[in-house]
Amino acid sequence: MVGGLYGNPLALDEIDRMAALEDQPPRRLFNGDFHWFDAEPRLFASVQRRVLAHVALRGNVETEIAGDDGEAGCGCAYPESVPDDDVERSNAILGRLRGVAPPRCQAHARRWPACRCTPWRGGQPAHRHRARRRLVAGRLAIRAR
Repeated sequence: MVGGLYGNPLALDEIDRMAALEDQPPRRLFNGDFHWFDAEPRLFASVQRRVLAHVALRGNVETEIAGDDGEAGCGCAYPESVPDDDVERSNAILGRLRGVAPPRCQAHARRWPACRCTPWRGGQPAHRHRARRRLVAGRLAIRAR
């Protein structure tokens, strides 16, 4: 499982290098937020192409890139303690990403299954809850019980 790529092509290179060391090619699952610092057309397209060669779930970044609401922001759900400047910077990055993402990528992202993580549930970290896994249209879906 690959999480938090955030548009880093060097991390993708390392993932490819590590995968090449395996006896059998591993199946890779990108659990969303694979775009962020790739707000340049060629880099965005490269990350998109490389990630979609594998199984990919839609994170909040991809959800907001594909969204129609320009006022929605980055979808990061920052707590009140995060300074407004940080939130504005994140929203500006999202605006740039929407500008470089081709419309076909935005439409495609709307059809991906979403990876939604709730950090706390019932006063306990979400990872303490048992999860049920199942395949949905050939993709892994994980839901807390």
